[in-house]
Amino acid sequence: MLDQLDSFLSLFVGFLGFLVVVFIITSYKWSAFFNLYLIIVFLVVSFRLVHIGLLGFYDLGSFNTYSFYMGPIILFAIPSVYLYFESLYSDRVHFNPKRTLHLIFPLSNLLLNSLQYNFSILNSCLIETIQIISIQVFIIGYCLASIYLSYNNLWAKRNDSSALSSVHEALMKKWAVFLLLVLVTLSIKLVYSIYTEMNENARIVGYKSSLVKSLLWFFVFVYILRSPELLYGYPKLKNRFQELEKKSQAVSPVWVDNIPEIKSAQDSKLNESIDTKIGSYLAEIERYINSNHPFRNSKYTIKDLSKDLNIPASHLSYVFKYHCEMSFVEFRNQNRIKDAVKYINTDFLENQTFDALADAVGFTSYNAFFVSFKKYTGLAPKDYIQSRDSHRFSEKGE
Repeated sequence: MLDQLDSFLSLFVGFLGFLVVVFIITSYKWSAFFNLYLIIVFLVVSFRLVHIGLLGFYDLGSFNTYSFYMGPIILFAIPSVYLYFESLYSDRVHFNPKRTLHLIFPLSNLLLNSLQYNFSILNSCLIETIQIISIQVFIIGYCLASIYLSYNNLWAKRNDSSALSSVHEALMKKWAVFLLLVLVTLSIKLVYSIYTEMNENARIVGYKSSLVKSLLWFFVFVYILRSPELLYGYPKLKNRFQELEKKSQAVSPVWVDNIPEIKSAQDSKLNESIDTKIGSYLAEIERYINSNHPFRNSKYTIKDLSKDLNIPASHLSYVFKYHCEMSFVEFRNQNRIKDAVKYINTDFLENQTFDALADAVGFTSYNAFFVSFKKYTGLAPKDYIQSRDSHRFSEKGE
């Protein structure tokens, strides 16, 4: 039963890994070259997990023999993780051919494994022992190099004028610690697997499976899907957070000075009579909205605003049609979200629910509130709170 669960989980996580690869490729416009390293890691890992899972359910025949001698392909993932960390911190956008030198050792082992299939002279005990020991040193070496690289870039590096935002810093440290723990755990397991396979005269490098391996990769893949900002690279992520912070403020719409061509005769006539009043209208609208929060009333309409401001409804309709980048309904919803952000930042949700928050700012349902919140801030309500809390936590740490 446990073996079947292991095989099923390996299959599931392997296909999830392929899904993450597709996600990374479609996110390429944000991620530059360093995602190539993640693609190598995830493709290798996903292939191995799927193959391990299939072995538990099917006899793959000759394919097993082929993969038997393709065991060292996992070694391509080892330097790729290191290169991922290196590129993540520098956010390199140009491919450096020198980085391919990191792949010489995996390539040589892949070649040696293939030659050993055809030339028995290469299957001597001495050669295999040297190969296994060198692979273990290779894995441990890159694991330590990744830890050292992360330490220098996240913990030992002093703050300067180009330092990242506290939210960004906290997110990157959390991700780096998580990935390093996974890397160390899997490296130890891989070294141990290689050692046991050597004693069993096996010719596949670390191909033994376990629930722990599948679960660890499952958490890595889910982490990426839940926090795609991690794909963007260190400097790019800073810019991304600045964009989200601007959106999360849910500012009032930009009022338009240069209106488009007026084709309606009625609107043209209205334009002539109220053109000089537009400035005062806009100021009155802003003042009243910010002072009285009328949109907390879920039934509040443009006619109600007209009555409260003592401005003809036809004049307000004209203003929102030609001097506002959005309709009155969109303007109302955006200001409700602006109001909601203020509630959240005053810890309204410590004693209240999201439904209560939606009702407090004027939405008739949580679904309508959720859609509008994500539309105008770029974040779901819970994600906004998580981002805000991370920012507060990092500020306290400073």
